[in-house]
Amino acid sequence: MGEQGAEAAWLIALHGDMNPEFQELAARYMREAVTEGEVESRRYAGLVDRAKRNRGKAQKFGTFYERVDGELQFYEIKDVDVVDKRRQAIGLPPLVCELCGNEVRSAVLVNGERRLNQPDCGNCEE
Repeated sequence: MGEQGAEAAWLIALHGDMNPEFQELAARYMREAVTEGEVESRRYAGLVDRAKRNRGKAQKFGTFYERVDGELQFYEIKDVDVVDKRRQAIGLPPLVCELCGNEVRSAVLVNGERRLNQPDCGNCEE
């Protein structure tokens, strides 16, 4: 398929919001490609989380959030206490690293609670 074909397939699945079943099917196929290093884990995680949100379920990897009044608010995350283990299993950094790229320097809401008060994950470059 090649890189361009894989990119196109991912974009089609990602934007198939009216068909979360198709998104979930595409994510299952992507999972193997992630373990083989053929697909970026971030793309896989984003597709999984988007399909979950489209079904009204909590996200698995914490890739969706919004900025509200200067704070990041993650959309609901399933079993948030083990989200970093799930992220690590597919090669993603800890959830707190989402703060670094968003220049957030305050607490973050996760499932309605202030959970991440230290925005320096220690893994990011200044």
